Amino acid sequence: MENKLIQVADSIPTLIKNTHLNVTIEGWPAAVTAIALFGSSVIIYALKVTHPDKAYAEEDSYNAVKAA
Repeated sequence: MENKLIQVADSIPTLIKNTHLNVTIEGWPAAVTAIALFGSSVIIYALKVTHPDKAYAEEDSYNAVKAA
């Protein structure tokens, strides 16, 4: 079993080198994809800013008082 795992692991670099992925989106699908990607980044950033992690709030800081 171990020998087969080593053979599989040795063939991975060749597999990666010979694998090609081409994605082309034109027209309205490209616009929808771009809006979805940029919109999701803005939403994630907004959630991170509006909901800070309580673990990083220092004692007696504004964030600690606000979180309590």
